[in-house]
Amino acid sequence: MATWLLLGLAVAGEWGVDRVEILSESDGSWMRDELPRWSSSERFVAVRFIEQVQGVMALPPQGLRVGLSLRNQTVRWEREVAPAIHVGVGSVHHAGLPVGALTSLAWGPRAIRVGTALTATSSASWARPAWNQWRVLPTVGIGVRLSCLSSSTMRRCQDR
Repeated sequence: MATWLLLGLAVAGEWGVDRVEILSESDGSWMRDELPRWSSSERFVAVRFIEQVQGVMALPPQGLRVGLSLRNQTVRWEREVAPAIHVGVGSVHHAGLPVGALTSLAWGPRAIRVGTALTATSSASWARPAWNQWRVLPTVGIGVRLSCLSSSTMRRCQDR
């Protein structure tokens, strides 16, 4: 529900694509659960990798970010605490159902953003909305700022 509300706010105000997280820090289960299966099930692991790639939009309230992937949605607030260093806190959703939370620390001076996070996710689903089993994972994320890849904004990204 919160995801749809924030998406409505994004349409009403100015927003833009902030980055694409090639390895999303919001879930963290791909590296831990899927990557070790690569030798026995390459296709399955590749599909799960594609599911976790996340596009992140910047919304009008300064620092508000919404991430959308096939696997989950993330609503977070990020703040720059030092040059090129950001901290964040947010919630993780599966099909709009809030299932967890995260806190993150990221470094990204130019086009590449490297982040770490601590995520706590439950096994809740719309079929079984029970938040009684939790998993806490440290995660790593790698993102690419698309705006930094165009020649017209390259100078602004180099100054970060």
